[in-house]
Amino acid sequence: MKGKVFLLRAFLFVAFCLAGCDSDGSEPSDPGDTTPPTVAVTAPQAGTEVAEVLVITVDAFDNEGVERIELWVGGSLEGIDRDSPWEFDWNTRAVDNGARTFIVKAFDAAGNEAETQPIDIEVSNVATVTFIGGAESRVAVTLSGGTPGFSLRRGERLIYSDPEQDSLSYEAVTGGFFPSRVEVGWAGVLDLRDGRNRDLRFDVSPSYALFALDNNSTQEEVFTLVFEYANGEEVSVFTSVPTGERVEMGYIPTDSLVEVHNYSYLGQTTWGAGTDFTLSSRVNQIVTLTYPRP
Repeated sequence: MKGKVFLLRAFLFVAFCLAGCDSDGSEPSDPGDTTPPTVAVTAPQAGTEVAEVLVITVDAFDNEGVERIELWVGGSLEGIDRDSPWEFDWNTRAVDNGARTFIVKAFDAAGNEAETQPIDIEVSNVATVTFIGGAESRVAVTLSGGTPGFSLRRGERLIYSDPEQDSLSYEAVTGGFFPSRVEVGWAGVLDLRDGRNRDLRFDVSPSYALFALDNNSTQEEVFTLVFEYANGEEVSVFTSVPTGERVEMGYIPTDSLVEVHNYSYLGQTTWGAGTDFTLSSRVNQIVTLTYPRP
């Protein structure tokens, strides 16, 4: 009799599983759950002007439990949250300034979903421009709109922002004491209406080299440095380097530069053997010339 009872119980278990057990023998989620969650955005309110990182807070409830909520901005999925309290940190700098619309969707384990009404907001970020000195010598920068100019050494940064400006014009030059025709320059106009942050780095092409003078002598006087090119052109540069100091003179094109021809003291050539200047490294570099002791 006990064997029959056992068989009957086994039959009932198999029948039960065929009727509704998952393949692993566990009970499935309630197939009869057709009740969708409720979901509402508590902040921000429609029409709010927002900037930087916007915190979106949400109330969500379901009779069987909320599985997740999703943030959709302009038809694109921007975030998923699976744990209460329900909220999103949305970086508004990822989009341009202007009107944006978002909704939040809530889902339960049975696949039921609900979504909020579309919420309109206004993204209004102030664009910042980070100027970065990439040249080996100091870069002098001039900005439009009466903003004071500034200079940057290699690796130095300056951050500019102005909520009243829709655009920014800039001019920059590096080259030290060289005449303007052999300085390296940049110029441009930045459209700031999108509110995006950006970096502007002043790097010098590998076809230029920075020359520096070290005065290792006991005298302080005016030096003449002569650059000779393959086409026979010579460029002379004049500067004054105090005793025991170094002066960064500026950049000069190296594509057809043959040699540094000479430099002189009080008009007399004191070093004229020349310096071969054929560059093959294809990297910008500093060439230092040391004025010899007498």
